[in-house]
Order: sequence, then C-alpha cells, then structure tokens
Amino acid sequence: MPWYGHVKRTYSDAPGVDAFAIADKIKVPVLGLYGEADTGIPVADVKAFEQTLRSKGNTSVEFVLYPGAPHAFFSDDRPQAYRKDAAEDAWKRCVAFFDKHLKA
Repeated sequence: MPWYGHVKRTYSDAPGVDAFAIADKIKVPVLGLYGEADTGIPVADVKAFEQTLRSKGNTSVEFVLYPGAPHAFFSDDRPQAYRKDAAEDAWKRCVAFFDKHLKA
C-alpha cells in the first residue's frame, strides 16, 4: 500500500528498477493513496501506474488522489502538509483494505 510513494523513482540497490518495471509481478491487491498537489509525484505517473497494474491483469487495484493534498498529507505533525479530511478518509480506506485482505 503506497502512501504517496514514488512510482518512477529508482534506488541505488536496484538501479533501473521502478514500480513500472515490476508491475507484471504485482499480483496482490494494491491501494494507493496520493495527494493531487504532491509536487514530487506527478498525478500522471500515479494514473499511469494504476492503469499499468490493471493492464497486467491485477484487478484488485484502487488508487485515490486527494484534491489539494500535498505530499505527507497524513502527517499530522507537519501542519503545512496535513490535510485532515484527506487523512481521515485515507485512514478509513487503509483499515478497510487491511480488514478485507489480511483477515486470517
């Protein structure tokens, strides 16, 4: 479950590998929670990644873009970024997602 996680960023321990490169291997349910005003993660990338997952056969995919919400909108210790309505909705979705997919 990405909470405003980068989908195109690569890391030194896996050069050249981003979320798009491994999309065909992601067969588990995915819930993505993103701020539409996040300047570091383009909305187009988020939408493209959701579509890529679906095109690779993952039918349990839900990405939410919160209007006006910046990066770290859930972080209530960062008043410049925190967005109460988005954070509360995201938390409810997160708990429901875990309840649905992680029940033993």
